[in-house]
Amino acid sequence: MSSWRVFAKVLGQALFVFSKFDEGIQIDQEGLYSVIPEEVGLKQASLIQGKTVLDGFTGVGGSAIAFARAGKLVTTIETNHDRVEMARNNAEVYGAGDKIKFIEGDFFESSANDQSRYSEP
Repeated sequence: MSSWRVFAKVLGQALFVFSKFDEGIQIDQEGLYSVIPEEVGLKQASLIQGKTVLDGFTGVGGSAIAFARAGKLVTTIETNHDRVEMARNNAEVYGAGDKIKFIEGDFFESSANDQSRYSEP
């Protein structure tokens, strides 16, 4: 385990971000900094109406997982291959992988061809 991951866990940040951190969550240093905390993501997801969501900058999957756990069908886009794989893994840890379509690519290019819509709460 890398030193920053140990440090983050000691501070409790990891469990604040993902309650299932110790059950196989994959995250990098940027993801730990930028992912939406689980509780905040779930609240946000509960406020969004509709059945489909487009998450244009998924990172390690925090928002996409929250949307899926709230019953949404999610299309998620991320440019970084490693983060797409982390997000896919993290979705499986939460049992939400079957509700999320992962796209590796640029949001601005991909969304022009995608029929999904993201609604701000």
